[in-house]
Amino acid sequence: MFKALRSYPVNVSALPRASETVMAADCMGTAAGKSAALRTGHYDDGTRDLFALGNKGHLLDPPRLRDGDSDYADPEARAPEHRSAPDPRHAGRANVVFCDGHVEYHKQAEWTRASDNVRARWNNDHQPHPETW
Repeated sequence: MFKALRSYPVNVSALPRASETVMAADCMGTAAGKSAALRTGHYDDGTRDLFALGNKGHLLDPPRLRDGDSDYADPEARAPEHRSAPDPRHAGRANVVFCDGHVEYHKQAEWTRASDNVRARWNNDHQPHPETW
């Protein structure tokens, strides 16, 4: 397992490119791996539902990380279909906050595009780590 992905918390001064490092985002939670037709609404009462938008939404997985190397949003449901992802809830786009505090707004395909530049944004050392994709 690639342990370097679990090196947190990270002081912002340790980030080589804070302005290009993802900190937080609109997040679907564990519903991200389900088709839109199967997703259910969010529960405000604490109900745990792997199909509910926002279930474990406070935990955001880097896109397309290899199964064995993922932290997964829900450690009790470790499977690719239960991964989290940015939520394109704003006219098909998701807001993502970077470690310097600025926000970017892009389509889902841009946040998950298979390129070294996009992949590096999800890692605190700003490296694409192709061994994990």
